[in-house]
Amino acid sequence: MAGGKVNLGMKWSGTPPHIACNTGTTRMAELLLAAGADPDAQADTYATPLNLACRNIDLEVAIRMVEILLEYNTRDDHYGAPLHRLC
Repeated sequence: MAGGKVNLGMKWSGTPPHIACNTGTTRMAELLLAAGADPDAQADTYATPLNLACRNIDLEVAIRMVEILLEYNTRDDHYGAPLHRLC
């Protein structure tokens, strides 16, 4: 097996795609998702990577995640649905 565990979660920060979307690294998020990371994974706060991109008002990452995601209306425990946060 080559590479790391792309769905490995951490207590507060979520999975690697959560971290990529939270820090605005669009290309890293794309690479992680291409490697099989779960785009709909939820952190302890129920936030998905898209929730974090929208919370940070990062349009580039948010648009790319919407293009990839199966479910983009997942609510977190703090800000509600991701697209509500952007609007």
